[in-house]
Amino acid sequence: MYDKDAFMLAGAPGGRVNLGTVDLDAGDLVFRDGTLTLHLSHEEPSDPAARANWLPAPDGEFCLIIRAYVPDRTILDDSYQFPDVIRKQ
Repeated sequence: MYDKDAFMLAGAPGGRVNLGTVDLDAGDLVFRDGTLTLHLSHEEPSDPAARANWLPAPDGEFCLIIRAYVPDRTILDDSYQFPDVIRKQ
């Protein structure tokens, strides 16, 4: 998660500026019915499961980047379809 100027969110709640690094135990994420929903928002979710999957966002525009450090063939040949980011109001 980066702000509109490509800087990581300074002072992110809980210090979380990304998901999926060695700093985050995958067991900390909450799956429901086999799916993982990530919550990207400036406001902290009130639901405990949503809060566990929350990535704090700046108040305003932001840039979401997916990094694949050890990509498999589907990433390299562009056949992998990343899930849509759905904006909720």
